[in-house]
Amino acid sequence: MKTVSRFAGLVLAGQISLAAASPTASEFLPCHRLATTLLAQCLDATPGSGHELCWDSARRKHDACYEEVRASHVPDRKRIEAAKKVAEKNRN
Repeated sequence: MKTVSRFAGLVLAGQISLAAASPTASEFLPCHRLATTLLAQCLDATPGSGHELCWDSARRKHDACYEEVRASHVPDRKRIEAAKKVAEKNRN
């Protein structure tokens, strides 16, 4: 049990790094579907005109979706720092 708590302390103190996962290609597929659906609906609703607005709108939604996916993989820095402080306090 002491080994497990020592390992947990090392992990929390940042002495053993744990890699944050990166988004996979499949996590971006809903973004692609969203953008293509919005683009197709907009183009169908405005045949022959307004295409720049359709492309811009679809691109903004696509980019916002990508940002959400990336943000879901950012480590919680506040939680990590708090855990480090607790581990440091327990070592002393």
